[in-house]
Amino acid sequence: MARWATLLENRRREKPVILIDAGDFCAVGKIRDQETRDKYFFKALEMLRYDVLAVAENEILFGRRNLLGKAKESRLQLVSANILDRKSGKPIFDRYLTLRAGGGGFLFFRSGGVKVGVFSVADPELVYGADRLVKEYYEIIDPRIAALDVVTDLREKGCDIIVALGHQEWDQSVELARGIPGVDIVVASHSSMPRARSEEINGVLVVAPGMNKTSFTEIEVAWGNGNTRMDVIDRGKELLEVKDHPELAELEERFNKETGRSGDIEVIK
Repeated sequence: MARWATLLENRRREKPVILIDAGDFCAVGKIRDQETRDKYFFKALEMLRYDVLAVAENEILFGRRNLLGKAKESRLQLVSANILDRKSGKPIFDRYLTLRAGGGGFLFFRSGGVKVGVFSVADPELVYGADRLVKEYYEIIDPRIAALDVVTDLREKGCDIIVALGHQEWDQSVELARGIPGVDIVVASHSSMPRARSEEINGVLVVAPGMNKTSFTEIEVAWGNGNTRMDVIDRGKELLEVKDHPELAELEERFNKETGRSGDIEVIK
């Protein structure tokens, strides 16, 4: 994360940035020092200045109330278009967000300000399969039905670009791109690919961002005169060449001192 922060700081000097996570950002399971780990992790997300975080099965396991509390403390925006509260029938988080980028994209835009709509959908099988109790509290509707409804709203709100965060496999994201008119970018975030992959499907850019330990994916969008150009760049190698951001490095050092360890999160199986 400390290197991510350096790369992002450099990019933000060059152009406007919208930073997103497409789901499963919460760590769940028997994790040592869980409370301390969560405190520092969500502080790091705040320092990185995430704009949108999608909700998937790990976030459901983390707990709705817990997640909402952490998001509020860290000033994070959560979205989910197809996970509903079973009792009320209403979405458990915002269905979508609209963001103004004053000259440039999904990670980056380059010219006159554009209005960007971002929403997320999760594969029902993944969410239901996370725990047997999920069905008692939540209803996960078909991602395509939820996407159709959301995209209609976002177009009516005048969005220039619409980004769908699809927490599902590559083939399902391709199907979403083919079946939902009005979407510009679909992120296939559960594709389990080590490196970024992209393909244009009927004018829709489908992107699998790769694994967070081996890649850092940028979607660069150039907008002007009603035309859009989108490029996908895997910045994984560039991360190896930048230094740790001092503020994030200090945060990591404080975490290690408080917990008495020096590496990644330990998940006890």
